[in-house]
Amino acid sequence: MAIIISMVIIFLFFGDIKASLIVGSSIPTSILAALIMMSVMGYSLNMITLSALTLGVGMMVDNSIVVLESCFRVTAKYEIFIDWFFYTALAHRCFYKYGFHGRLPDVYRYCS
Repeated sequence: MAIIISMVIIFLFFGDIKASLIVGSSIPTSILAALIMMSVMGYSLNMITLSALTLGVGMMVDNSIVVLESCFRVTAKYEIFIDWFFYTALAHRCFYKYGFHGRLPDVYRYCS
């Protein structure tokens, strides 16, 4: 259901069926790849990993929209890379301390 909703919204804003199909096909592909990697690394599905998957898919859709929007209004050769790089760097900066320091936010402390 979320894939269809995101495809419809992207189609309404961009007016291009290819753009909505790109994002619509990247959502199940990224979820499948994440589940395969979780299985290989021995992680189980619990509230924390499902929250991380939700956050990851949301960030992937946001990155896809940034790149698509840059492609529609490209004026310079490296503008697409610059937009993607700074958006991704900002997202990594915001979530760095939770991913690499091993501390969970206070909201998730009661789950463990």
